Amino acid sequence: MKLTEIIRAAGGVVVREAGGAAEILLVHRPAYDDWTFPKGKARADEEEAASSSWT
Repeated sequence: MKLTEIIRAAGGVVVREAGGAAEILLVHRPAYDDWTFPKGKARADEEEAASSSWT
């Protein structure tokens, strides 16, 4: 990857109400040993919003 390369990506914050409290979805990334919001990199033929959804 070049220093000036642009990586197109999108993500979101998924929230649901459960028992009067808000629950927020986090994803564990074993390669980095951290937790993050769900997101994805866009392919060249894909809109950014589509890269953040699961099918």
